[in-house]
Amino acid sequence: MDLLGKTALVTGGTSGIGAATARVLVEAGANVVVAGRKEGAARELCREISGEDGRATYALGDVVDPAFAALAVSVAECRFGGLDVLVNAGAIVRGSAEETSDATWHSGIQPDALRRLKYVLRWYGSDVADGTFEKLQVAEHV
Repeated sequence: MDLLGKTALVTGGTSGIGAATARVLVEAGANVVVAGRKEGAARELCREISGEDGRATYALGDVVDPAFAALAVSVAECRFGGLDVLVNAGAIVRGSAEETSDATWHSGIQPDALRRLKYVLRWYGSDVADGTFEKLQVAEHV
């Protein structure tokens, strides 16, 4: 996948695998929105990886909250002109967001991370359905 000029939203992006993924995405030429709850970590990571061309920014909150999921997508759209890639760090997804009941979705290995992905996919669902949107799953525990 060519990531040059693409924009990625990384949930759980302020630490661990999410932060490492954000670094790799910027190195590959992508713009990155780091979504997370840790302001200091988000600011420091973006300062570290953004470079002079400002290819990283952050959105603070928890995308378990549907309003924050919408805000995080809006940050990507306003800052970088759109959203091409969603990286859900630390979760395994079973089924599509549109067709899976909340009870089934939340019973996964890491329920909070699964809810994060579901709300972002619901917000950005039309592009997911037409195949123009890339979804990457990063699992901490398999």
